[in-house]
Amino acid sequence: MSISRRFFPILIMSLLTGSVLGQQMIGMSYNMGFPLGDMKQEVKNGSYIGFGIEGRQFMQNDISFGVSFNWNKFQSQKSTGVVSGNEERKIDTFPLLLNLHYYLFEEQTQVRPYFGLNGGTYFINNRLATSAGIKQQKSWYFGFAPEIGLLIRMVTDLNMMFMVRYNYAVKSGASYNYEYWTIHITFVSVSIL
Repeated sequence: MSISRRFFPILIMSLLTGSVLGQQMIGMSYNMGFPLGDMKQEVKNGSYIGFGIEGRQFMQNDISFGVSFNWNKFQSQKSTGVVSGNEERKIDTFPLLLNLHYYLFEEQTQVRPYFGLNGGTYFINNRLATSAGIKQQKSWYFGFAPEIGLLIRMVTDLNMMFMVRYNYAVKSGASYNYEYWTIHITFVSVSIL
């Protein structure tokens, strides 16, 4: 059994059961996305339809590890002429990522900047609808997402996170690299174990 196959179940169980010493954060987010590179050639519009689930476990006061699942829907429409009519492109991205974060300032600080790195898999559903029919490509990609953010204390057990991620899903086969920015506004519950 490889190290990654051993590590992933231990990480998930630690997040779910709180078996690692420290604080635990679990939250839900509203996500917006903005395409870049080759992806922007297909879908020019930003995504204002998205959500995420985030879980983090603190190993120390300034370091956490965790897992996140997100979804963003990108779509755009353009006219291709009188004969063929309109063309509609939809791209749904579903990143499932492990993450590691480093936080600045003391734990009691009202606002704590942080930065982190996410890595894992992206499931991407890319669809093109024309008058001739629908062309669809569903695939898994390896990807990563560097991140910067702010952890803002609101009340004792409720914080808000504002984060920006640069998502990069590495091309597979005849596809291209999917690259886009996401902005996450997350409300998280903090528990001390």
